Amino acid sequence: MDLGGRSTELILGDAGSGMVESATSLPMGCLSLSRVLPAGPAATPAEAVDAAVSHAADVIQADDSAAASLAAAGEFIGVGGTITTAAGMVAGLSEYDSARVDNSTVSADQLLRLAERAATSEGRERCAVLVALV
Repeated sequence: MDLGGRSTELILGDAGSGMVESATSLPMGCLSLSRVLPAGPAATPAEAVDAAVSHAADVIQADDSAAASLAAAGEFIGVGGTITTAAGMVAGLSEYDSARVDNSTVSADQLLRLAERAATSEGRERCAVLVALV
């Protein structure tokens, strides 16, 4: 999985054999998700996360290949800047350290807390949260 700014790439395969079973690109990325978040200090973290999850679900349900790939996946392996930034932030890094980020594991709960932190931030602070390690 590679979550980019405007798209998300999903590849379903077998890590042992290296065989790719399916691949799809979804029109959903960090920038597009940030645009569906409720704005302003009155928005709660739960509302922001719910809006992002609802948008993602709509995009995935509109693509049969993506829905099938996600249903069949045993685990997710993330690549690219977005997921490595998230892994570094979860690890509490103030600057990028590939030795601590590469091959690290980030739980769904940790990603949810990171999303809530970004959702409750405003303006420059939100940008700092999202690009702290880039």
